[in-house]
Amino acid sequence: MPRKRPKASTLISDDAYARALLKKLRLARVVVLDVEQKLAAGGEKNQKNDDDARLKRALGQRANALEKLKSLGIDETDARVTQAEADAVDALQREIVKKRARDAERDAEQRAREDAKMKRGKKGNGNADGVWALHKAVKVGELDGVRAGLERAIADASQVDPRACGAGMWACAKLATRLDESGKESDVDFVKLTARAMQALMRRMVEFESGIVDARGASGTLWAAATCGRTRCGNELDDVATRRAVNDAATRLTSYASKANGQDAANALWGAAKLRKTLDETCATTLANALAESADAKMEEISIALWAFGTFAGDGWKAAVSASVPLVRRAKDMAKNRPKDWSAQAIANAAWACGKLATSDPNHNLSDAKSLVGALLKIAKDTKNLSAQGFAHVLQAAGAVVLDDRLLPDCAKFTYEGLRSRSAQITGADLACVSETTEILRLHTSISHGEKLLAEIKGAIERGLNAFDWQTIGRLDVIVDGIFGTSVASAMHEALRKRGLAACDEVNASRMDTERGSADALLAQSIAAPVAEASSAALVVDDGHRLVTKRLRRIGWSVTNWQRFSRGEHSKGTCWPELPPNGDFFAAAVVRLPPTKASLAMVLHAVAASVRFGAPVWIHGAVTEGLRAVIPDLPTGLFERARLTMRDVEHGVVLCHRSSTQPDKKGKELKKWREKQTLDLSDVVGKTSAVSWISYPGLFAGGGLDVMTDLLLRRVLPTLNKKSKLRVLDYCSGNGVIASAVRLVAKKSKLTLLDADALALEAAKKNLDSDADFVLSDGWTSLPSDKNSSFDLILSNPPVHLGLQVDFLTLRDFLSGAGARLAPDGVAYFVAQRYVPCAALAGDDVQISLDFKDSRFAVWRCTRR
Repeated sequence: MPRKRPKASTLISDDAYARALLKKLRLARVVVLDVEQKLAAGGEKNQKNDDDARLKRALGQRANALEKLKSLGIDETDARVTQAEADAVDALQREIVKKRARDAERDAEQRAREDAKMKRGKKGNGNADGVWALHKAVKVGELDGVRAGLERAIADASQVDPRACGAGMWACAKLATRLDESGKESDVDFVKLTARAMQALMRRMVEFESGIVDARGASGTLWAAATCGRTRCGNELDDVATRRAVNDAATRLTSYASKANGQDAANALWGAAKLRKTLDETCATTLANALAESADAKMEEISIALWAFGTFAGDGWKAAVSASVPLVRRAKDMAKNRPKDWSAQAIANAAWACGKLATSDPNHNLSDAKSLVGALLKIAKDTKNLSAQGFAHVLQAAGAVVLDDRLLPDCAKFTYEGLRSRSAQITGADLACVSETTEILRLHTSISHGEKLLAEIKGAIERGLNAFDWQTIGRLDVIVDGIFGTSVASAMHEALRKRGLAACDEVNASRMDTERGSADALLAQSIAAPVAEASSAALVVDDGHRLVTKRLRRIGWSVTNWQRFSRGEHSKGTCWPELPPNGDFFAAAVVRLPPTKASLAMVLHAVAASVRFGAPVWIHGAVTEGLRAVIPDLPTGLFERARLTMRDVEHGVVLCHRSSTQPDKKGKELKKWREKQTLDLSDVVGKTSAVSWISYPGLFAGGGLDVMTDLLLRRVLPTLNKKSKLRVLDYCSGNGVIASAVRLVAKKSKLTLLDADALALEAAKKNLDSDADFVLSDGWTSLPSDKNSSFDLILSNPPVHLGLQVDFLTLRDFLSGAGARLAPDGVAYFVAQRYVPCAALAGDDVQISLDFKDSRFAVWRCTRR
């Protein structure tokens, strides 16, 4: 078909026409390349639709241009066509460079506007000379200048701008660290002065308007707060001010994470992890990407950021594993390409993180983590100053990711030589890591080093046995069968369990330290005796050991006790407090600090409804239990004039007074605290099962199905005969999760639920049928040990902590009495963390054996002897 020529008025030559078509071809190719890159990168759905349309148009224009060129005798193989499409690539690159320049110019203008806004923001007189003097003095180490700088910084804090405020907090954090390293008792005043300056600057940082503090300021706040918190200075900081500054910094960082550089990202992640402050998921992911993509990222920054994500994962943040992927990949590349740049600390941090991330989500693709650990193993072999702990972290990671078989000979050699060369420095925890990895990877079967490795492990256990803590004993006791022969393992079990019992006795002997310290802090207050008998009624909450009650009664108070948990045979727990016998309100209240914020809120609402207006309320506890956070957590409007008084570094009392605000229904009715949930047991019972579920504040695992109970049920329920009429005891039942699962599988079973917590049993009664028996009992005290009270099956997830204190009494009581309550053919199963020395605590009337273990937990089986 002959081509159509332009009209006479617009006639052009064939060469000019061909050049125009080649230009059109080049421009179409530019569009095609640009859209293909965007589609490969992904994006929003609407943008993808637009790009598809652009691509379709460009491809049509390209085809049209090629057809017209062909009519001129120029086909696709012609050099001019090939050159035009090649020029498109260069044109696209030039356009990308121009776009980046435009974006950079726009960002610079935005930063200029933000800087101007910052200058117009709340900055007072802008007198920051004192803060900058402090910053300079800390940098050069001028002691006199530092002290003067601290005093000036305190005076000027309310006037400084965000940049100076951040610099001042950095200086305080560095100074706090140096003072801690010196350890001089004479530095106490210096430490307090540093804390005052840090506190003033944190308060100033919170005052800045939105948009004033950038990513550097927010990340610096988190880093400085975390650094100070590790030192003596942290003990002097006001917890309310610190928490407010940390929360504010985390909120600001959410808006500016995309503008953080690598150093800012590393500081923010490390600080948040140290402070146990979970960042917004998008914010944390953005920070991880910023650091991973930073061309200037340092090995230490990558490793501490990995450590942070390992900490987040260990704290239960499920998205931490996927969010850390870019950092793992960057660390893997750095380990392969720059092995000599890795310090011993960076190796230890990255290895520990890989171990945590791998065990937190075993279903996640671990190929990158496995490659990183393999590379770290090679680097660690040649790192002479790798500590015993770092050595253990590398091995723990190797076991967690399950190294490839080809690396196992090298791993066995590394383990043997490392254990031998560090025999004087290795701790019980380090040895447990080494032994666990030896079992997982079967390093003891290595032809070249297996026997020698076993001898080193055995010798290390024998040398350190008497110094091992209870956690080391528990970890070693569950693995010796897997690496030693029967005779050696049997002797080792005996030695370990003997030491484990002694270690648990040591813990139990000190378990009352916090209780006594808190009671002493309260009794050191001026709790005056009542003026008249009519005003002598006092409500004492959770004084289970009667450390406070006896003293108050001696000085004239008429005490009414309210405790959720039963103690012994005669002290029964109750769900809700009762008013004094005369029906009047209490003249005062004393509260032992509950373990959770939700429990504190419920208790204080009940107290507010039980005491008269103006009545003093003392709340006593320990810093590690959250004492410093009590004042900001007081129910709004119900209390006033609150102040914290510390008796020592750890124990103190919050004194507040009942305001004249009328209490709401939450203080008068327990049912107002009832939490309605859905309990989904489908995965553990093997069929769809989601039931309406009742819980209350402070119940274990929020009253739901926790990971340990899940494991116990998965092991036991498949063994039950659905038609059997088992007598089943749910020991430490909580609100009845275990009993409910048993009922779904074996419907004809006779259920008994036992717990010391009156509130937990109140919820259980709502959750289960009325034909179940409910026993409020401190251990076995209220349950007879005769044949009428024997059980075919006992199931339990017993606690080993009382608040934050380790407490083996519940587990020990369970094991000592289980045998007497089992039917002749009965069996008891319970679950615990694998580091708990359960076998060491077993009584003489039960035969205990390990039923199952994974990387974190163990299920134990008990029968009558």
